[in-house]
Amino acid sequence: GAIAIVGGFAVGSGNDGSYETSGDGSGGAGFGDVVRGSLNDDGDNKLAIVPVTGIIDSLSLSANSPAGWFADEFVTFGYTVKQTLAALAEDSEVKGVLLLLNTPGGTINGAKAISDGVAAYQKATGRPVYAFVESISASGGMWSMAGADRSIADEGALGGSIRVRMGNWVYKDA
Repeated sequence: GAIAIVGGFAVGSGNDGSYETSGDGSGGAGFGDVVRGSLNDDGDNKLAIVPVTGIIDSLSLSANSPAGWFADEFVTFGYTVKQTLAALAEDSEVKGVLLLLNTPGGTINGAKAISDGVAAYQKATGRPVYAFVESISASGGMWSMAGADRSIADEGALGGSIRVRMGNWVYKDA
């Protein structure tokens, strides 16, 4: 998982579960508020941007993987994101993380790995994790970002459908 470090992180408060839109249709005013620091005057803070793009898988592509028929650029590996978050927790110059999401979801274990990584990062550092939905964050994407201190969605972005479950099929003889 590639990450970028940018200056001007908005240090947020409380995990209130709020979910808001950026509001102006400009392709990310909410994202800009976080990354460019209009929510925080301290330009020395740094934000690590961790992308969660495409199908969320667990470890690697294989014949048994639901994402196995896609190329690497269309898959995010949950355990890789978890390892990235653990490494960022050791970097005192990074003042928080922004998950940059554009995903329809994916495997249970991959999404749980990201969610666990977010919780471990927050517990180890006391630093915030923000989530920004570029276009879509559904299913495992929502699970991945559920523990974020603040969630922001670009105007028109789609989010939702955590743990959609199909009931039992009932068959009757005609």
